[in-house]
Order: sequence, then structure tokens, then C-alpha cells
Amino acid sequence: MKKFVFLFLGCLLLSSCFYVAMYHFDSDDRVWLSPYEQGDTILFKSPEDIDTVIVKEIFVKDRYNPLMENEAHQVMEAHGFLDLEVLHRGQILSGGIEIRKTGFNRLRLFVAFADRIVECDESELSLKEETVGGKTYSDAFSGEGKPPKAPISKNRAVAKHFIWSKSQGLLQYTYKGGETYTLYKKLPHKK
Repeated sequence: MKKFVFLFLGCLLLSSCFYVAMYHFDSDDRVWLSPYEQGDTILFKSPEDIDTVIVKEIFVKDRYNPLMENEAHQVMEAHGFLDLEVLHRGQILSGGIEIRKTGFNRLRLFVAFADRIVECDESELSLKEETVGGKTYSDAFSGEGKPPKAPISKNRAVAKHFIWSKSQGLLQYTYKGGETYTLYKKLPHKK
């Protein structure tokens, strides 16, 4: 009888160490994180000024090992993000994108730029053709986004909207004051 109890407890312990489900990125999902490398510097130009955007961090977690890590989730959802820092007239603003695979055919997106946020499933996002700076991008969306929940200083620059391409990243943005910045050039990456 003791053998059966130990065998039962052993099976119970082992079964609780495996993920119940695992959702992985496919190559199409990874395109969202592909436009940049960590450390890239991208310049955006308005008629009167230039903003500098720096890629601070890129992170992807897509485990294939079915053994659970020390976490409280029984489902492994692949996730990744890229974090941008925007230098605008002495201010440091933030932006970036986070993707999370929450089902076999479900990719959750969180795209933010200068206190504007777009959060939805990829299937809810209408990617369309946008022409920015004389170039046409077939996989872009215009993000009006939700305003921030926390109060913002009057002097802080806040985006009114931005245009993001799935394969090329941030293309253009407009601040609440009306000034529009367009992708100008990507500086050579120093390794």
C-alpha cells in the first residue's frame, strides 16, 4: 500500500511540474521585433527639429522546455519587447512594443509612444498601406491610442498619434502641439 501512495504522490508532483499549454511565436509574430537591434539610433525630423530615438533593450522569451520555471503560471506564453528612448528638446520620452502569444493563433500587442498606448490583438489591428516620407509601407497602422491614466506635466511632450509599421517599426509621430516628426535615417550600428 505504501508503494502505491508514494507512486501516486510522485506522479502528482511530476505532473504539476509541466506546463499545461505552451504558445510559441512563429516567424510572422517575430517580425514585430525585427526592425531594430539593441543600441540602434534612429533620427526623426520635423521641419524645425530632430528627435533622436535609441533602442535601449530588446528581449524575447520563448521557452521550449516543458518543465515549469519557478512561476505561478501553468501556461507558457511567449513574450518579447523592444524598449525605445526618445530624446525630444531636452526631454526623455519612452516608447516601444510588447508582444505576447496568448493562444495558438492569438498575438497580443501593446504599442506605446510618448504617453499614447495601443493595446489589442493583432487580428483587431487593421494593418494597411501608409505613405510616409515618400515611401509606401504595406503593413502599417496609425495609433491614436489611449491617453495616459496618470496626470502629465503641462510642459511634457505627449504624442497625438503615431504610425508604426510591423516590419519597419516607428515611421512617424505627431505631438499634441501639432509638430510631426518623420523617419529621417537610421545611424550605423556600433557593435
